[in-house]
Amino acid sequence: MFGSSAKFLFGAVVIAVIAGCSKKAEDTAADAAASPAETPAAVPAISAVRARGNEPGWSVDLSEAAIVLTTAEGEVRTGAPVLDTTFADGAVLYVASGDKGEIAVKVADQVCTDSMSDMPHPQRVQVWTGGQELQGCGGDPASLLQGPEWTVDQLDGKAPVKDSKITLNFGADGSLSGSSSCNRLATSYTLTGESLTIAQGAGTMMACEKPILKQEGAFLALLSRVSGFGVADDGALLLKTTDGKTIRARR
Repeated sequence: MFGSSAKFLFGAVVIAVIAGCSKKAEDTAADAAASPAETPAAVPAISAVRARGNEPGWSVDLSEAAIVLTTAEGEVRTGAPVLDTTFADGAVLYVASGDKGEIAVKVADQVCTDSMSDMPHPQRVQVWTGGQELQGCGGDPASLLQGPEWTVDQLDGKAPVKDSKITLNFGADGSLSGSSSCNRLATSYTLTGESLTIAQGAGTMMACEKPILKQEGAFLALLSRVSGFGVADDGALLLKTTDGKTIRARR
């Protein structure tokens, strides 16, 4: 059975469904003669979710067909069908009933940092099953990097030289491009479950003023030592180096 939090969430879903059904029953007799039958609204497709947590270790895979939970003991619990409800804050609750009891999974689009690897993920996930509440992270970390261009506003705590611009574009194909202050940057990045690394790449050979060239050299040196990344509370990207320095960028 659910823990107290899951009971509240699941109860809210059931109440909403019952209320909806009661209203429909009351309205049907009055409306049938005056209104043609309406086509029910399409149920939104359920987005596939994969999440995991630590202490204890667990993982969950959710799809249109089922919720599949693997516990710390290696037990696999499967439940179907899946019922989803979207709350005012954008979080989504998925509920499934199986031969080993109910499973509820709540997914919120909120940056979540894995407690073991320190890798950020785009979703915070809670699971209720068998009287337990589990917490972990879900989604692809790459989605936090990819998308619109990043503009660097700090190199190891210092603002870039006036009128200079450093940018980064993380491609879905593993490419990394942008401006390194004076020249264009073209390289690649590798993202694993535990680290982010950036290869030494090629660049143009333009001549710039000494302060700009000096900054470019410092930026490229930091970039070559990146070993991970984070996302600040205000949404800034933090590229972290092996020696504890940081490149900060914003959109």
